[in-house]
Amino acid sequence: LNNLVLIIDRNNSDFRSIKFLQLKKKLSVFCNKIYEINGHEMTQVHKTLKKSLNTKFFNIIIANTVKGYGIKTIANNPAWHHKTPSVKEMEIFKKELKL
Repeated sequence: LNNLVLIIDRNNSDFRSIKFLQLKKKLSVFCNKIYEINGHEMTQVHKTLKKSLNTKFFNIIIANTVKGYGIKTIANNPAWHHKTPSVKEMEIFKKELKL
């Protein structure tokens, strides 16, 4: 598994499914290089991905994120998992994200 990088979006939305406790420890049986980063920090993502691609080994990146990051009413709110915002909500969300 040379030059393979697995990126896991760890947004802790496993409230309805299997709990992945001690994820890094469990994954360590597959490879010895596991990075745990803030998945919202693009500089960190880029730096870690670049470092991972420059090895000849299988690497895992656990990107800790918040589901709905950047929008107060959506962040960590399970109600938004399968919900589509209205046109009015989209305008509010765009302003909140400064888009």
